[in-house]
Amino acid sequence: MTQVFAAFQTRSGRVLTFQNDAVAVDTETEILSGGTNQNAQVGVNAGQYGVNETLTHGAVYMGNPAENIVAWFEAPTGQVLQPLPITNAANSMGLVELCAPIRLITGVSLKVLITAQGAAGTAYLSCYSPTKSDVFKVDATSAGNEVEFVSVKTGQSIGNSMVGSTITKMRASAGVNPDPAVGQLWPFAYVKSSEGYVKGAVGIANMLNGDAGNIQAFFSDVRIAVMQNDKAFITAP
Repeated sequence: MTQVFAAFQTRSGRVLTFQNDAVAVDTETEILSGGTNQNAQVGVNAGQYGVNETLTHGAVYMGNPAENIVAWFEAPTGQVLQPLPITNAANSMGLVELCAPIRLITGVSLKVLITAQGAAGTAYLSCYSPTKSDVFKVDATSAGNEVEFVSVKTGQSIGNSMVGSTITKMRASAGVNPDPAVGQLWPFAYVKSSEGYVKGAVGIANMLNGDAGNIQAFFSDVRIAVMQNDKAFITAP
């Protein structure tokens, strides 16, 4: 089990905090309001706790730096509203600017997915566009080869999940250090067109296996117009 905390700054001048002390690995988990000496409300979902508040900055903080995590706000209908910045015990970066300000409504939830320590072949790709966002995962099992990211919500490719949208923010994380001397992992996640050329790429924001301190909460600025047959990949370790 892993501790997960989160904090978000609102336009109205409040900070909303969340905590779960026992998040299971490989299980999509909702993080409810909480935090020692922080909240009047404890144990309620994000939409109820912060209803009508607009969030501008924040971060999801993981207590174990040797695990890989992805986080997002989820709509009541189950779609990813916005992926979120990640930080950890090895290198806390404070509250950073979100991909875009987001207004909380009833039914919105804060979700995380954590990969177990030592799962070197797992990577996450978080994609934001003003019209559609999603979070993708890969379990890389074929050393030196491309492995495709699929949506953690639907199992679809990036082309099917985000067709017609333009990705403007992207972040990737991987469970192994992209050491050029080893040559096992190309240190970028990338999107390919159906014709086979690379349309966009993002550097891996955090690496594990002894490099737990190398973490970057921020999303990279990109501009990737997603077509139906596009696919996102990482090179497997």
